[in-house]
Amino acid sequence: MDKNLLPSTPDALQSSQMVEVPQPPAEHADERYQQLFTALGEMTLHGANEQLTEQQIVDDWEQHHAVKQPPRFAEQAMDTSRQSPFRYAPSAMAERGVGSIAMEQEALLEVREVLTNYIGRNANQETGLVGKAVDILQNLTFIGEKEYQEAATGIGTAWKAYLDEYPDSQLCVITEINQLERFDGKRKSDEHLKQQILETFTDEELERYSGRIVDQLQHLTVDAEHGKIVMLDDWTISGKQMVDSYQRLLRDPVFLRFAARDRVEINLIAASADRIRNGLPVPIGEGEKIEHLPVFAYYQAHYAATAQEVGFSYITGLHSSVNYGFGRTCEKLTPRSAWNAGHPMLANVVRDYRTGVATVDIQQDRLQRLPEEVVARNKAIVLAGGVAASSTTGGEAAWQ
Repeated sequence: MDKNLLPSTPDALQSSQMVEVPQPPAEHADERYQQLFTALGEMTLHGANEQLTEQQIVDDWEQHHAVKQPPRFAEQAMDTSRQSPFRYAPSAMAERGVGSIAMEQEALLEVREVLTNYIGRNANQETGLVGKAVDILQNLTFIGEKEYQEAATGIGTAWKAYLDEYPDSQLCVITEINQLERFDGKRKSDEHLKQQILETFTDEELERYSGRIVDQLQHLTVDAEHGKIVMLDDWTISGKQMVDSYQRLLRDPVFLRFAARDRVEINLIAASADRIRNGLPVPIGEGEKIEHLPVFAYYQAHYAATAQEVGFSYITGLHSSVNYGFGRTCEKLTPRSAWNAGHPMLANVVRDYRTGVATVDIQQDRLQRLPEEVVARNKAIVLAGGVAASSTTGGEAAWQ
């Protein structure tokens, strides 16, 4: 194993200055995206530690479809302030929804130990798995509590800027993945992120944008030229869930009208450079035509050469493990006895957002923060196995 492949120091890995980020070739982009990103050239992204103004966020979101580099994993693992608790399943076979509690930095250090131990044991072997371990150690994009909240605030800033620039516009935020049959109505990451974004709004902002941010297609009252539809999620790895959602939504005449005008986009916390440059490819009809949906992400994930099957980036988070890419690789790296004991913890996160409830009620003409007692009551109902009232299931009647 080439010793030059081993990780550098955190100082060398992370700069707080704006840097040019290498981009993979845009081989699959349609003509529209080729023109867009040829004009942009190399993206210049802000460093992870740089404090940005709202205008900087909006400018980069609109111009580059991305705002920041995420922090480097080596720096995150050494950050003693990362003490957010999370739950993980203590066994690979454990039922999701039950688990042990750990802290963010503790789990990051464990992943680092698993990776470095594997690399050390196999340093003289030129195997693909060693290369993946080195790549994850150097280039993992980890979305911790800090990154999640910053991205939620940043995406909300972009939404407000759009509505302020176009006073007659509407924004319809679709969390369609939550409605796919295979998820049986369980709360998914898209719905959770929508609520986290809206929680960053002040009460005055919720009132100001009432009727202009909606989450139901039938609540759009403007034509396609004066609005847009946002398909939201934390990230897309294979992109299949998002593609399935888009194809399903095309059956709706309102959605179809906006899609025909290129007024549908995807908003993510993190995405690979390939996804940002080329958009998400969606087969239309019998697959003879491919559309590329615009992708905007707060963080452009670090490039990882060994992650060809997942868009050349390894991404995972504190709120949700990514199995495809990160999780499956970690499982191969970890001795069987250790994996059965629940290691590494970040590869087996319990997705607590599945029992989350709305804190901001979204109606056709109103955005309003729910009273604390209503949130607590709804949470108790969900934990007991029931369905909490929401803006789509009679939320107004539930608390008024």
